[in-house]
Amino acid sequence: MLAEAAAPSYLWPAILLGFLVVARAFLGPLADLLSTRLGGVVRLGGALSSAAGSTLLIFNIYQQHQPLAFILAASAIVLLAACFKPFKLMVVGDALKAAGVLREGDYVVLDGQTARISEVAATHTELTTPDLRKILVPNDLFLSERFANMTKSGAGVLTVRITVDGRRISLADAKLVLMKTGTDLAKSEMAPNRAPEVRVEKVEGDYATLRLTLYLINPAKADSLASHIMERVYMKLAEVAKEALA
Repeated sequence: MLAEAAAPSYLWPAILLGFLVVARAFLGPLADLLSTRLGGVVRLGGALSSAAGSTLLIFNIYQQHQPLAFILAASAIVLLAACFKPFKLMVVGDALKAAGVLREGDYVVLDGQTARISEVAATHTELTTPDLRKILVPNDLFLSERFANMTKSGAGVLTVRITVDGRRISLADAKLVLMKTGTDLAKSEMAPNRAPEVRVEKVEGDYATLRLTLYLINPAKADSLASHIMERVYMKLAEVAKEALA
């Protein structure tokens, strides 16, 4: 009778393991198509549900068949000790994704170095540096080390200042040239949730200083873009000034 009653219990470890595999290998990637955060939630839910289900399974078996429960508990402890590090890395990675802390394409500053997140995998995160080197870091490094997500914080700020002569070009035309040229050149690098802006910083007689502020997803390109934008803006301003004199 005990053997017959306990026999179905042998199937539950396989069922729980199968649920974990399905959640990570199939449901998670499908959820990623809608949202990476949803994918993280699905994977995290699969891992935690399997762990909770295993605990409840051992408890239920203990009420019916104590020796078997002790054997399963001992096996679970040994398995947990052997797989604790990978399981921890997996749960941390899923939690980071579910919370929206990390996602593919974000730029982060970690240990003083700026890099792009190429992939948040099961146990590690792949980073790509500006010189195209691939770096693999364990997911729990983002818990033990301080880092900044430049994409989400809007910390990648590009600022361009120009001085224009109001006798040669109107302030309105100068602001339009600065805004249009800057956004055209930096369009592929601009953060989607921050709007660019042009402000008058200072006016001295006929001269005015304008400031363009852009928010970038890749702060490493700020310096090169600023130089390129300034050069192109002064070329455009010269063309507008010639047309005004013609």
